[in-house]
Amino acid sequence: MKPNPAACALALLIPLAAGCASGPAPSSGRVDLARMMALHQDIPDVALEGPLGSRGNPIRANGAHGQRDYLARLRCGDGRAPRFDRIGSIGIGPYGKMLDDYRVQCEGAPQRIVTMDLYHCVEETRAIDGFEIVARVVPIPRFGSCRSDAH
Repeated sequence: MKPNPAACALALLIPLAAGCASGPAPSSGRVDLARMMALHQDIPDVALEGPLGSRGNPIRANGAHGQRDYLARLRCGDGRAPRFDRIGSIGIGPYGKMLDDYRVQCEGAPQRIVTMDLYHCVEETRAIDGFEIVARVVPIPRFGSCRSDAH
């Protein structure tokens, strides 16, 4: 009997996905992925450290669309949007969720690393230091189980 390639791939990915989650573990020693990936309906009351957009004070976004939307609405000193690209996930942040780092760069300026947390219904409205932010013109899809009254 020939092995099913999809079943083999799934069998390899499940342990890897569990190994990537390095946040607080329940008392059983197992990581609760559902809890870690659940969206915050409100802004959690946690101690934040550092400037907005740092690992200790990440940008709150509603899903990957929200991350890209926030970065696309940033404006450099010349009024133009910066270039940005996703570096990858970097670990668990102060809200207890996985963080992503993005490279952000204005023309002729050094690149910056901006840290974002995509598991929020209440999104960040302030710009990171050195940038302005423009209003959203086109609504983006809501990610996950956000209530319609969450902003």
